[in-house]
Amino acid sequence: MIKHYRTLLLVFALFCNTVVIQAQNVSLKLNNVTVKEAIEAVKKQTGKSFFFNVNDVDLNHRVNIDLKDAPLGKALSQILQGQDIDYEVKDNHIVLSKRNSTKNNQTFTVVGQVTDEKGVPLIGVNITAKGHGNTVTDIDGNYSIKAAPGIALVFSYIGYLQESVKVNKQKTVNVQMTEDTKALNEVVVIGYGTQKKANLTGAVDAISSKEIEDRPVSNLGRALQGAVPNLNITYGSGKPNEGTNINIRGFGSINQDAKPLVLIDGVEGNLDNINPRDVESISVLKDASSAAIYGARASFGVILVTTKKGKDGTAKVSYNGRFSFSSSTVKTNFLTTGYDAARLVDEYLMSYNGTRYTKYTEEDFAELEARRYDKTENPERPWTVIKNIGGVDQYMHYANFDWYNYLISNSRPTWDNNLSITGGTQKLNYFVSANYHTEDGIYKQNTDRFETANIRARISGDIKDWFNLTVTSHLYHSRYKAPGLENGNNIANYTFHAMPFLMPYNPDGTHVFSTPIIAQQPTDGVHIMTADGNTFTDDKFKRLTTSVNATFKLYKGLTLHANYSFRYDTQDKVVRTAPQNIRRSPESLSR
Repeated sequence: MIKHYRTLLLVFALFCNTVVIQAQNVSLKLNNVTVKEAIEAVKKQTGKSFFFNVNDVDLNHRVNIDLKDAPLGKALSQILQGQDIDYEVKDNHIVLSKRNSTKNNQTFTVVGQVTDEKGVPLIGVNITAKGHGNTVTDIDGNYSIKAAPGIALVFSYIGYLQESVKVNKQKTVNVQMTEDTKALNEVVVIGYGTQKKANLTGAVDAISSKEIEDRPVSNLGRALQGAVPNLNITYGSGKPNEGTNINIRGFGSINQDAKPLVLIDGVEGNLDNINPRDVESISVLKDASSAAIYGARASFGVILVTTKKGKDGTAKVSYNGRFSFSSSTVKTNFLTTGYDAARLVDEYLMSYNGTRYTKYTEEDFAELEARRYDKTENPERPWTVIKNIGGVDQYMHYANFDWYNYLISNSRPTWDNNLSITGGTQKLNYFVSANYHTEDGIYKQNTDRFETANIRARISGDIKDWFNLTVTSHLYHSRYKAPGLENGNNIANYTFHAMPFLMPYNPDGTHVFSTPIIAQQPTDGVHIMTADGNTFTDDKFKRLTTSVNATFKLYKGLTLHANYSFRYDTQDKVVRTAPQNIRRSPESLSR
């Protein structure tokens, strides 16, 4: 009895009651026959049975065979030509099996030890064999990993140059790793001066301007997303002026926000107010030990931002400009068929509390169904009609309206312009930069718009051999103008009762607020506030920061630093509301 497991094993055992003939040579002359027919011909001549997995062999593949008194193996090779199949003759049967692609490329175990240049074992070195997995070294620097001939083992370790070793059939591979002296000699700002990476003992991460300068972002907070491990950058919404929420190492306190202290050139500041292209380097002090330097404000970490300085040489002018579009990353193919939506909400509310959502009659549903497949309004079947209800002519809606695309824009353009000038001599150097950024929001009727401008100037000079004076001044300006509710917080209301069977406006151009169809108002009337642009919020913010730094070289190895910083903020905010024209019937007009 033949057992089946996952795939069916097919047995060709024709004429099983005949006497087995022990012939090893065959004569075949077959033209354009299937593999199945050729196998049957071999079976008749040799009396041998075939065993194989029907999923491995293409029985319908056609072949041509012309052999006279040829070895059985030659016949089988011609029959299976073009297929990745091996054969094996065993007594009175022939076994066909899928060729093992790794038969001549079998995996084997590679072991070895990883050490540094002095022969000291390295713990936790990452070893990767492409396609075969990865492992790490143990406390003695030893490792074991599966590999195959021709595979490269890649050894990587923080502070060391990456090593790659190609294995053939050797079972032992020992590797000596070399320190990355370039990385270890990089200078990192650590809060109480600078230090080489090789000497760091605290939890500090540092990134340079090269790592963020090509990111298409409007502020430094967005540029840092994903750039520093354990530095969490989040935003509460997608508004263009949304502030950056920063957190190091996760949730830190139930009583207050676990926000790190942000210092820009030694002065407390805001990452959202910095042009990313003005940044020279950023250091993130992650552990609470930074509180020993900056006090309790630094208990949740410190972010140190160092801006660019002037360079010796002739004046150099640089310009960088960018224009881009952004769009939604979620599906927006919402239900826009009025008939289907009305039936759906009515059935739901009836099952929930025994009442209906709409006040449509069966006559009204018939009107909706007649327009069910109208993607655009047909003049013969208008979506807004005048109907006498209770002796009063009122506007009645039978629409298939797409509220999302009426209210929300799918393409939001962004403009970004940067200009910088740098130069100087050995005694005096300067750096001046300017940035202007504009970004449109998501509102389609009257687009919300966010604008920022940055001007930064830094001049540094050696007044005496023992006295250096550096003056830095930064002016930041932002403006966010949005229609509708205060600060443009319209999204939540946009979702209220904006049903596709309702229209936002009447044939005469007036707005729809209350209707005879539902007890509520679509979007709670917010779509009216955003439509005409007379109701809006205009929020302007300015910040001027000036810092004066004096350095006195008192004695060899003894330096005195003095700093004076000044910051001035202003905010002008206008919130305006205006009356709107709304109609429920052709005769009525209210404001």
